[in-house]
Amino acid sequence: MKNWSAIWLVVIACVCFAPSGLAQSGSFAGSVTDSTGAEVPNTKITAVNVATGISRTAETDESGTYRITNLNPGVYDVRIEHPGFKAYCFRTSRSTWMRF
Repeated sequence: MKNWSAIWLVVIACVCFAPSGLAQSGSFAGSVTDSTGAEVPNTKITAVNVATGISRTAETDESGTYRITNLNPGVYDVRIEHPGFKAYCFRTSRSTWMRF
Protein backbone atom coordinates (compact mmCIF):
# COMPACT_ATOMS: atom_id res chain seq x y z
CA MET A 1 0.00 0.00 0.00
CA LYS A 2 2.82 2.41 0.77
CA ASN A 3 4.17 2.15 -2.77
CA TRP A 4 0.80 3.13 -4.27
CA SER A 5 0.55 6.10 -1.91
CA ALA A 6 3.93 7.37 -3.05
CA ILE A 7 3.00 6.92 -6.72
CA TRP A 8 -0.27 8.79 -6.28
CA LEU A 9 1.53 11.59 -4.48
CA VAL A 10 3.92 11.97 -7.44
CA VAL A 11 1.04 11.87 -9.95
CA ILE A 12 -0.93 14.51 -8.03
CA ALA A 13 2.16 16.74 -7.76
CA CYS A 14 2.79 16.45 -11.51
CA VAL A 15 -0.81 17.32 -12.35
CA CYS A 16 -0.89 20.27 -9.98
CA PHE A 17 2.43 21.80 -10.96
CA ALA A 18 2.72 20.90 -14.66
CA PRO A 19 0.46 23.66 -16.03
CA SER A 20 2.46 26.42 -14.36
CA GLY A 21 5.76 24.84 -15.35
CA LEU A 22 4.72 24.35 -18.96
CA ALA A 23 2.88 27.63 -19.44
CA GLN A 24 5.02 29.72 -21.73
CA SER A 25 3.97 32.81 -23.57
CA GLY A 26 5.50 35.64 -25.48
CA SER A 27 4.60 39.14 -26.58
CA PHE A 28 4.68 41.59 -29.45
CA ALA A 29 5.94 45.08 -28.79
CA GLY A 30 6.83 48.00 -31.00
CA SER A 31 5.89 51.44 -32.15
CA VAL A 32 3.75 52.85 -34.94
CA THR A 33 4.95 55.82 -36.98
CA ASP A 34 3.72 57.52 -40.14
CA SER A 35 5.78 58.12 -43.31
CA THR A 36 7.39 61.21 -41.75
CA GLY A 37 8.49 59.29 -38.64
CA ALA A 38 5.91 60.90 -36.35
CA GLU A 39 4.37 58.67 -33.67
CA VAL A 40 0.77 57.60 -34.24
CA PRO A 41 -1.14 57.32 -30.93
CA ASN A 42 -4.46 55.45 -30.50
CA THR A 43 -3.66 52.91 -33.20
CA LYS A 44 -5.33 49.50 -32.85
CA ILE A 45 -3.10 46.43 -33.16
CA THR A 46 -4.71 42.98 -33.31
CA ALA A 47 -2.80 39.66 -33.27
CA VAL A 48 -4.79 36.54 -34.23
CA ASN A 49 -3.35 33.06 -33.67
CA VAL A 50 -3.76 31.32 -37.04
CA ALA A 51 -4.18 27.85 -35.51
CA THR A 52 -6.66 28.72 -32.75
CA GLY A 53 -8.35 31.93 -33.92
CA ILE A 54 -7.72 33.49 -30.50
CA SER A 55 -7.01 37.20 -30.77
CA ARG A 56 -5.39 39.80 -28.55
CA THR A 57 -5.70 43.54 -29.09
CA ALA A 58 -3.73 46.54 -27.91
CA GLU A 59 -3.72 50.27 -28.62
CA THR A 60 -0.70 52.51 -28.97
CA ASP A 61 -0.09 55.06 -26.24
CA GLU A 62 0.60 58.75 -26.80
CA SER A 63 4.17 57.95 -27.91
CA GLY A 64 2.96 55.39 -30.48
CA THR A 65 4.23 52.33 -28.60
CA TYR A 66 2.30 49.14 -27.85
CA ARG A 67 2.68 45.71 -26.26
CA ILE A 68 0.50 42.63 -26.69
CA THR A 69 1.19 40.05 -23.99
CA ASN A 70 0.25 36.44 -23.17
CA LEU A 71 0.71 35.11 -26.70
CA ASN A 72 1.23 31.38 -26.97
CA PRO A 73 3.89 30.17 -29.40
CA GLY A 74 2.53 29.98 -32.95
CA VAL A 75 1.87 31.86 -36.16
CA TYR A 76 -0.02 35.16 -35.91
CA ASP A 77 -1.78 37.44 -38.37
CA VAL A 78 -1.24 41.01 -37.17
CA ARG A 79 -3.40 43.94 -38.28
CA ILE A 80 -2.61 47.59 -37.56
CA GLU A 81 -5.47 50.08 -38.00
CA HIS A 82 -5.89 53.81 -37.50
CA PRO A 83 -8.60 56.13 -38.93
CA GLY A 84 -7.27 58.02 -41.93
CA PHE A 85 -4.55 55.43 -42.67
CA LYS A 86 -4.60 52.30 -44.81
CA ALA A 87 -4.62 49.15 -42.62
CA TYR A 88 -1.36 47.22 -42.55
CA CYS A 89 -1.34 43.43 -42.17
CA PHE A 90 1.46 40.90 -41.83
CA ARG A 91 2.08 37.35 -40.61
CA THR A 92 4.71 36.49 -38.02
CA SER A 93 5.51 33.75 -35.56
CA ARG A 94 6.24 33.63 -31.85
CA SER A 95 8.37 30.81 -30.47
CA THR A 96 9.46 29.91 -27.03
CA TRP A 97 12.81 28.48 -25.99
CA MET A 98 12.92 26.09 -23.07
CA ARG A 99 15.76 26.29 -20.56
CA PHE A 100 16.75 23.33 -18.42
